[in-house]
Amino acid sequence: MRHISYISYVIKLPIFTLVKKSFHALIHNLNTFFTRTRQQSKDCRVQTYTVNTTIGLSNSPRSPNSPPKLNILGAVPSNLYYNEVQPGFEGIQYNHNLNIDEFDKKGNWLNQVVRESHVEYSKAIWELIQSIQPNYNPIDWQKDIKTGFRWDAKIWHKDQGKLMKGYPGVDIKNPWEVSRLQHLPIKCL
Repeated sequence: MRHISYISYVIKLPIFTLVKKSFHALIHNLNTFFTRTRQQSKDCRVQTYTVNTTIGLSNSPRSPNSPPKLNILGAVPSNLYYNEVQPGFEGIQYNHNLNIDEFDKKGNWLNQVVRESHVEYSKAIWELIQSIQPNYNPIDWQKDIKTGFRWDAKIWHKDQGKLMKGYPGVDIKNPWEVSRLQHLPIKCL
């Protein structure tokens, strides 16, 4: 029925308006396609800082067996590690962990996590982290701290909403909140 009402709407339009709307729709779709292709094909990040590796950072005085847990947005405290199962929130729990057996020093595990165009830069950062703190366990920045749902960093940012369909209780704002780093002072103490 919806298509019939749409067709009757189009038939009633003046030819100039129909051509104008069609042209704008075509331009919008082409622009979206080329923007997506451009953003997915290259690494657009720019390094705006330098890293001083001679500062001699020491390992945290905490035992690696008892790292501080994140307590964000009223969720049950969690570490957000890649292989950690989230406890869930209000009866909603998903186990969308990546199966990463080993976080190797060269960063080959990053091929599963980031886009191909970002792998080289990400591996360089991972090698720097490993040179400073070899026992570092990385945080899964795409995981929802409340439900355990995981977004895919390889998917274009405007298509992330499609992943949530059929998963109640999932909110992309939860990983955004973790990315604000308000928990960083607690992790550092």
